[in-house]
Amino acid sequence: MRPLAVPAESQLVERLRAGDAGALEALMDRYGSRVWRLAFGITRNEADAEEVMQDVFLNLYRKIDAFEGRATLGTWIYRVAANAALIKHRGKRFELEVALEEQLPTFKADGHREGDRAWVLADWSNTPEEQLLSDETRSALNRAIDALPDHYRAVLVLRDVEGLSNEEVAETLDESVATVKSRLHRARMALREQLSRSLARS
Repeated sequence: MRPLAVPAESQLVERLRAGDAGALEALMDRYGSRVWRLAFGITRNEADAEEVMQDVFLNLYRKIDAFEGRATLGTWIYRVAANAALIKHRGKRFELEVALEEQLPTFKADGHREGDRAWVLADWSNTPEEQLLSDETRSALNRAIDALPDHYRAVLVLRDVEGLSNEEVAETLDESVATVKSRLHRARMALREQLSRSLARS
């Protein structure tokens, strides 16, 4: 028995424009988990991520005529999801979010790193996988991600969690590739710094 053919996105878009709810269901199956992960990565709240996901697909159904096909449908859905999640998070911004500069490494006048030598010299290359994946480390990572400013967190999630290219992230967030690269570099530096401090204290 031949496997069922997976509908092309262009077919699903046309069916959606014709009011076919089955096309929306197919798109939810295709993109739902990724939209939820992106929304959660930005909002850091499961209920908010669920709400964003529902809003994204409801808007997709209502506003499919706004999709002009200049980008792929996936990129367009990501853009809608990222914007919705950023708006949702700004509406209930957590006080724990701090300026990125406070999370980055600092340096003395002679060029040496500030801070306790234990975490300045932290080397993760030989850290056992069990330790890297421990509950304590996961908690420290989650706290560090929570504290990133919205746009840095969005870039990090799209690039490192969802695996989009720099160009795709730039298109999704309507930013330049140079801005995406800069934010990604600084977000990764901030995460490494905060994890180094946490691991050194534990």
